[in-house]
Amino acid sequence: MIGPLVGLEENCLSMVVTSLMLTGESVTCAVSTSQETVRLRFLVTWEAVEHAGPGEYDYDYLNYLKQVLALLPQYGLSCFVALYQDVWSWYSGGSGAPTWTIESAGFDLDALEESGSAWLNGLRVKTAEGKYDEEDRGMVKPEERGLWPTGYQKLAAATLTTCFWAGDTFAPKVKVKRRTKTGNEEDVSIQQFLQDDFLNMWEVLADAVGHLSGVLGFEIMNEPHHGYVELQSMYGWDYNTDLHLGAIRTFPFVLLNYLIINKPCPAPISLASPLLHSRSGVSNDRSSLHTFIPHAYSTHVLRYAQYHWSVWREDGVTEGKCIWEMHGIWGWDEQKKEGVVLRENYFKKHPLTGKPIDWYNDFYFPFLSRWADRM
Repeated sequence: MIGPLVGLEENCLSMVVTSLMLTGESVTCAVSTSQETVRLRFLVTWEAVEHAGPGEYDYDYLNYLKQVLALLPQYGLSCFVALYQDVWSWYSGGSGAPTWTIESAGFDLDALEESGSAWLNGLRVKTAEGKYDEEDRGMVKPEERGLWPTGYQKLAAATLTTCFWAGDTFAPKVKVKRRTKTGNEEDVSIQQFLQDDFLNMWEVLADAVGHLSGVLGFEIMNEPHHGYVELQSMYGWDYNTDLHLGAIRTFPFVLLNYLIINKPCPAPISLASPLLHSRSGVSNDRSSLHTFIPHAYSTHVLRYAQYHWSVWREDGVTEGKCIWEMHGIWGWDEQKKEGVVLRENYFKKHPLTGKPIDWYNDFYFPFLSRWADRM
């Protein structure tokens, strides 16, 4: 795979520096002993092509890809170019989309991990000796191995995937500024912003390598996830689609850090709740509950309550507010002093029409058709 291998603090580097050298040995290592043509699934990421910002393409990387893929027929190889992603992006605990897509939704990158909005322990960069710094809290413990797929259910990745596929339906209040071809600025929905840029990036990628004889075709996206779309319950777990591993913060705990200042507050944790708290900075406690609404507490307290700390940027598109609070999915109960769910079936039915939602037919297939037309 040619993809992002840079540190978390270096989110704007060209992927050429982490790629294979252009030698015969780097290609022949993939050749089968069979005399027939070997077909590869060649992985590329959105971040690799467009890491610097919307519409800013890394042509050095694209030229590198062209040189690599041009070598394939010489060794009896051909490929499908697949756009790889897992858990949306590097800063949400996986790889795929550029970091700026997370910021476009109003997230504070520096607050994602402490708030529990993303699990980043598995992405720490090792020292030259192959070890983690002993003081690095990101050192992966044996019991934490394999937890990275749970990032799909954490706030950052789940919010971005929901906005990408169905932002016009479930987050219509979120508008993003983008520059037009004439140099002016316009406000568009978060879905339109992300999808249009995704399609533009794909067109640039296809133009760069689509003419090569070793390229058989393209794959739109590796393992696309639906995010919160069709979320069956905010009080339980959907075992048909989600992994039930590790600790995930409870959604009704969203505002505790934001409203209760200078008071250490216990942090409820749940294995079952799909929506996460979005304004509380909490410790990495490993205990867990089995219900959506907390009925017990961890032994750790909020670390940053005195700093009025939030995962949403004040200067972001949501002006410091949670996207899902903006759309009335949850609110703050002044008497109970906790967040409460207000629209339990929000992601199961269309918010305006009440029609049952089908992610494949309502969102995935229509977008797939748009992508196919561009290709």
